[in-house]
Amino acid sequence: MIYFDKVESDTKIKHYRLDLDYHEYDLMLKMLNELKLEKSDFESDGRFEDRKPVAHKFFKKVQNIKQIEHGKKQTATRQANRSKIIESKKKINNAINLLRLECREITAYNVAQTAGISYNTAKKYLPDIN
Repeated sequence: MIYFDKVESDTKIKHYRLDLDYHEYDLMLKMLNELKLEKSDFESDGRFEDRKPVAHKFFKKVQNIKQIEHGKKQTATRQANRSKIIESKKKINNAINLLRLECREITAYNVAQTAGISYNTAKKYLPDIN
């Protein structure tokens, strides 16, 4: 992904994002390298003279592109979600064992009631356990 801003007026800034996979990024970098080596469009042709600083700045940015790292908050959220899933599955297992001991039918509703979880959670994870 490539992010950039465009200032339209003093108060308005538009943000843009360009999604590229590795091969597209690599191709773009090779094309820019060729352009830089040839320098024909930017130096010999007068119509690109005003864009030379912009092209040079863009080339530098593409060479030094940074990888986006996931923050601690996002990692903590994933970990919390995983622990909730594990806890729900444990409750469902315990509820199924209790229902079998009581010779009751194992349905999502009965499991939810016995485990003390929502019906949707029981319905979601019951096929994984059975």
